[in-house]
Amino acid sequence: MNTYIQSLTDNIGSLRVLSIHENKLYSAGPLDGLRVREMDTYKEIAQLTENNTHVYCIALRGNKLYSANKKVITVWNIDTYEQIATMEGHTACINCLTHDGNKLYSGSKDKTIRVWNTDTFEIIATLEGHTMGVNCLTIHNNILYSGSEDETIRVWNTDTYRTHETLATLDGHTGWVNCLAHDGNKLYSGSSDKTIRVWALPQSIKY
Repeated sequence: MNTYIQSLTDNIGSLRVLSIHENKLYSAGPLDGLRVREMDTYKEIAQLTENNTHVYCIALRGNKLYSANKKVITVWNIDTYEQIATMEGHTACINCLTHDGNKLYSGSKDKTIRVWNTDTFEIIATLEGHTMGVNCLTIHNNILYSGSEDETIRVWNTDTYRTHETLATLDGHTGWVNCLAHDGNKLYSGSSDKTIRVWALPQSIKY
């Protein structure tokens, strides 16, 4: 019979985020802010709570941590746990973050995807096209895929960032698209319609 090794019970509320990076465990939720623990001992070594109490998603790259607190992205130095910057522009809750090179992508209930320069923390582009909130993002070979409450997946060229223009729209789900993953030439989408759809890429899309 499988048993758990450790139970970390000092959280205040429900957890929405777990991530492992360089032997550290990051957890977050709407009430807890963002907590950092050592993987070996599970000892908490930091609580990042400044402007950061309602965290719904995070992204880690190099020595930077990006945490979305409602409509604001906070940037942290994970060596010192000091706040570096805040990135503002969304007008509703941010649901998802992903990164590629020196760019960070954020999807929001405001129906947009924002593209940020992680060196200057400025907005590069705003991608519009979804008719409801953006729930999930993934990127592969300079192509960005976004899943939405409008039951579609949109495909974007990250080299052009043409507002209101997508390379393709993938239809088929009958519920919110909540999660995306890719492997080789296949894209996987999970939905509240209780299905996982498998899409052939790039054969099924004319770029």
